[in-house]
Amino acid sequence: MTEKNMEDAKLVCFRSVVLLQDWITCKALALEEKSWIMDQTAEQKYLALISHLTRSCITSDILKSVTTLIFDKAILEPTFCPMYAQLCCDICDKMPTFPSSKITFKKVLLDTIQTVYEGTDELSNEIRKMNAPDQEEERKDTERLSKLRTLGNLRLCGELFLKRKIPKKIVHHIVQELLGADEKMCPSEENLEAVCLFLKTVGKKLDGSESVESSLSLTSSKQVNDVYFRRLESLSNRPQMSMRIKFMIRNIIDLRSNHWIPSGKESYFYPLKQQRKIGDSFQIDVTLPKLLYNIGQEPNSDVRINQCARDEYIDKVQRVLSAIEFQRIRKLKISPSCVI
Repeated sequence: MTEKNMEDAKLVCFRSVVLLQDWITCKALALEEKSWIMDQTAEQKYLALISHLTRSCITSDILKSVTTLIFDKAILEPTFCPMYAQLCCDICDKMPTFPSSKITFKKVLLDTIQTVYEGTDELSNEIRKMNAPDQEEERKDTERLSKLRTLGNLRLCGELFLKRKIPKKIVHHIVQELLGADEKMCPSEENLEAVCLFLKTVGKKLDGSESVESSLSLTSSKQVNDVYFRRLESLSNRPQMSMRIKFMIRNIIDLRSNHWIPSGKESYFYPLKQQRKIGDSFQIDVTLPKLLYNIGQEPNSDVRINQCARDEYIDKVQRVLSAIEFQRIRKLKISPSCVI
């Protein structure tokens, strides 16, 4: 195969990935507005894009590049992770295997997830070394990106577990490592936040899973899950724990007590100044498209809004659209309710 053919195949793959990402974005926006209809045309276009992608992945190098593109997009948009997990499953079923190198899409994807997960501690150590005054902004940006990638990676891992692409022994290993083997030691708040968000994704299935082989014996997955939550309960009572993490732990414990059905009334800790703002009453009646095109601008004079309300506006946008994707859609004037 000539170099030109290789380059053409790579371009077709990358174009298919970008179109699939746009398809997921528009579907997520339409679902938020409850206007999504998975008609036959939309389904056919989705399957056609996957078919183009799988036919064009003719070498292991192209496969690795495609996997990286999908993975990076998925972990930076954790709200879309369920749909990206489904996309990964559909690609796994159709992507060919390369006998010479024994590489599959699933293997490359899981290796990437493992690499990012295991590299978290190393990246944290590098961030700690950035203590010079002129590195403060760079350190903050690196911390934010590291946290986003870590939590997004765990969310994708959890969604793939729900799709039966990751075995539950790996999920248990992740939870146990985040909580720490020594019960006398308190895990970092970053690890506790990560384990709470991870359990929010996988906890229900762990409670309903079959037996898992622990270090002692064959124990039901629910019993192992009980151990995790007793540990979290104990950690939440430690005085050195911040209120934010305590409330986060309480939320996940309450969610499990409610049989993993969200109550819609999660508890949060706010600083005193923000508590005063929360006490103010406000009314919001703005649709998502209006919000998308008006964000960053002053609201209309007929809408009474305070800073707390504006925070909720921004949170709503972030649930369905990353900042980068939002800027792109705003620039292109794509209708959020469009169906590709």
